[in-house]
Amino acid sequence: MVSHTGELGGAEIALLRLAGAIDRDAFELTACLFAGGPLERGLVALGIRVRRIDGEGLERRTRTEARSARTMLRSIPASQRLVRRLHTVIAQEHADLVVANSLKAAMMTAFAAPIARRPWVWHLHDRITPDYLPVALATCLRGIALIGPRRVVANSRATAATLRTLHKGGIVVAYPGIVGSEFDVPRPAGHDGAIGMVGRISATKGQREFLDAVEVLMAAGRRETYRIIGAALFEDGQFERGLREYAQSVPELREVEWTGWQEDVISQLRLLRLLVHASPVPEPFGQVVIEAMAAGVPVVAAQAGGIPEIVAPDGVMTRVAPGVARGVCGLLVRPGDSQALATAIGWALDHPEVMCAGAERARTLTHSRFAIEETARIVETVWREASM
Repeated sequence: MVSHTGELGGAEIALLRLAGAIDRDAFELTACLFAGGPLERGLVALGIRVRRIDGEGLERRTRTEARSARTMLRSIPASQRLVRRLHTVIAQEHADLVVANSLKAAMMTAFAAPIARRPWVWHLHDRITPDYLPVALATCLRGIALIGPRRVVANSRATAATLRTLHKGGIVVAYPGIVGSEFDVPRPAGHDGAIGMVGRISATKGQREFLDAVEVLMAAGRRETYRIIGAALFEDGQFERGLREYAQSVPELREVEWTGWQEDVISQLRLLRLLVHASPVPEPFGQVVIEAMAAGVPVVAAQAGGIPEIVAPDGVMTRVAPGVARGVCGLLVRPGDSQALATAIGWALDHPEVMCAGAERARTLTHSRFAIEETARIVETVWREASM
């Protein structure tokens, strides 16, 4: 299993949960990481052998930098060395199958696995489209998908659709699963009623849209507790600093709570009255949304990418306000529209019985649809077929 980072983003959390559920009598797992961090510690705690190789800083390269042809050209020598290191690990471990768990991992594996004469599978956690990635990078990755992996495992139907016409070896959808036992404990009766966002702080995650919606709500007299849980990762530190400065410059937003990075995300979710997901660009999946649903927390989420598959799995959405629709598991809002987001949050506050009933349905559905055991079953089948 190859990952470019040791940090815990959505793809890495999915990998860690999957690794814990894989049948270890049938599969001997080794991980190769380009950097250390909590992912490495989590894998080691599961008893999985970890090989770390020097990423030479490529693991920190941003999507913005990928827009520069000069930067990409300068990366070629380091990329070649990284491919050689990865090839060495694959050969030394006598791997029957190589699994790439990120875009950067896939780019290196696409060369290293064939050199080692080993088949590989791509676990795809990103939409391969120009609205999500730089055009040149999206084009490169689509080419890799066309000729490289034996199978692609996508984290949603929306993600799979971005490569459906390209990959001939088969694309399988395996939703990132949850460990049900982590959510078995009911929500605490004394939850503090906060309305919050949980996750990495980034321009693509919607914290700015959330703040704009909070400003509208506060101006309308809805002086609730609003909270942003999480911190910037990778290249987003400057964005977070700018966002905090903006919040301090607006009187209504100075009351917004910022928790910073939290190790126990599930406990933070349990405290919320409402989970807000506000990504202005289509999300490939939406890990935090299913986590909130599993914890019994009502959700308001952006209606794009893989989110509608989660919140309205039957495809039925009823309009309740401009830019706002209700699915069986929560509310969906037009992405990037702060006014619609404010309207959705206000509607949720005005209809607590409806939201609580939806949260209970969502909790039941989530524990069946997104069980990690089902994810592992699908993935194990793909791995067996791909390694033959």
